[in-house]
Amino acid sequence: MEKSPSTFLRRTVRVRDCENMIRWIENEHVSRYLNESRTLTREISSLLSRSPEDLLTFHFNQHGCFYLVSGSDGDSIGYAKLQPLSARRYEVVYVIGEEELWGRGFGEKALDQVLSAAFLENRAQAVIARICRGNTRSLRTAARCGMRLVRQDDAMCVFEITEADYWKRSN
Repeated sequence: MEKSPSTFLRRTVRVRDCENMIRWIENEHVSRYLNESRTLTREISSLLSRSPEDLLTFHFNQHGCFYLVSGSDGDSIGYAKLQPLSARRYEVVYVIGEEELWGRGFGEKALDQVLSAAFLENRAQAVIARICRGNTRSLRTAARCGMRLVRQDDAMCVFEITEADYWKRSN
């Protein structure tokens, strides 16, 4: 039996984390299912060239809550974002960027922790995830974390978990 992964979220963004994000986004295997802007790596590189490390966390959290998914050694292995959609409604994005860690439960642990932050800290009423249909690992992760499929089309599946669903699952 494989040991359960040690995963935690952290808010502090360092230069090394930005370098990791650039590497992940430039990796076709990682980025093929992301809805991130095609210019994101240039934006991160530009941010690194003009901002001191002390301000990186501020920049990454300007449009919601940004978390680095870290392993037991503290190094970033992915990231997650909670972006406000409206009052007390959020969209979650979660990425495990280190391919060799896929399928080992890191994404599920990270999503569980982000959902806890959404409902406990942000007092969310609902959290959605828009996931590409071909991203089977992410689809399973959302379902295992209590999110339910509410809408789908040829390209995208939308999952949601409400505050009531979260509390039922937590008890």
